[in-house]
Amino acid sequence: MIKELNHIGIRVGDIDKSVDFYTNVLGGKIVRDAKATSGDGRFVYVQISEGLIELIKGKPGASNLGLQHIAFLTDKKQTLDEAYDYLCKKGYEFFITPKVAGSGDGRLAFFY
Repeated sequence: MIKELNHIGIRVGDIDKSVDFYTNVLGGKIVRDAKATSGDGRFVYVQISEGLIELIKGKPGASNLGLQHIAFLTDKKQTLDEAYDYLCKKGYEFFITPKVAGSGDGRLAFFY
């Protein structure tokens, strides 16, 4: 079912300051800098050693800043829809059902 723990998503109030911290202070490397297909969001993926952090542009001072999600990749033996069905049958509740990611790259789903 799970191929890997892919990344940790963090919503930040000042994305440029956060990118500076994770790259210039902690020594990370930007591996992707993308805008949401809607045009109003930005996602910056920073690699630090073997780990990947997704910085998500939030509104400064917003109450929903901080850790947003832990992302796993499914293996080729099971699609996202199959993983979704499996977890639903196990009683897990989803607040975002399988759909195309905001960046337009890949699909995602979020559960509690």
